[in-house]
Amino acid sequence: GDTVLLDPGLLGRAVDLARAQNFDYVSMWTAPIGAHCEVISTSALKAVRRHARADFTSEYLSWFLYDNPNFKSADLELSPAERRDWRLTLDTSEDLENIRRALALVGPKRADYSLAELVCAVEGDKALVKKISAEPYRPNPPAGLRFDFRAARIAS
Repeated sequence: GDTVLLDPGLLGRAVDLARAQNFDYVSMWTAPIGAHCEVISTSALKAVRRHARADFTSEYLSWFLYDNPNFKSADLELSPAERRDWRLTLDTSEDLENIRRALALVGPKRADYSLAELVCAVEGDKALVKKISAEPYRPNPPAGLRFDFRAARIAS
């Protein structure tokens, strides 16, 4: 619900990669936050559910899956036109204003834009780019959070 700018084409590419390479997890960490997605296999979801020790961590499945030897994972390669360290997720009223401003730049009532087109449009508004610029995002769990996974790959 907070990733309202997801490009369906990118989602399709991520699903295709996951299926073609039998990945448990496909991310796209170089896309703007709020325009990215993650693809997770059913077996990986079941394993996380079995081994997660704190219910609150189920919201952040990437903490369990990213760079974890128990799962086969990859990051979807994005073009330079799609990669940005921007925050365009919808969590606050300021986020909503930023998203409205970005969508207005793409064009009124246009729903068929790609991430590359969104990036190109937003780059023309330097003030908005400054507001949405963020540190590169990586899925790091909070200190002290422990995972209960076996060293070997978890069987589905």
